[in-house]
Amino acid sequence: MAYRKRSYTNSRFKKKNDYQKVAMLNLRSVTPFKYHLREILDGSKLDDDFINAFIANLITKGSRGSLSDAKDYVRDLEKQGIFTDATSEEICSLLDRHRKYR
Repeated sequence: MAYRKRSYTNSRFKKKNDYQKVAMLNLRSVTPFKYHLREILDGSKLDDDFINAFIANLITKGSRGSLSDAKDYVRDLEKQGIFTDATSEEICSLLDRHRKYR
């Protein structure tokens, strides 16, 4: 019985792609992320409907785009006067804690 030469499809034999990994929101930790974000936003005097929409937008921008897009969104809202400087810095540091490179 003749043996066939095995073609390797293992990941260690594949060529590496020439793309840079981008920092994105870690989707495995969305629930703790939401919890900590709500703790940060409960101190502000914002409407609950706005907070829910903001959290949804932030998760979408962080998971589908990149964390830099999400941080730009937070800083734009800070420039509009919705958040204070301290609140936006806390949100950006929270985004940094929940990042994953993809």
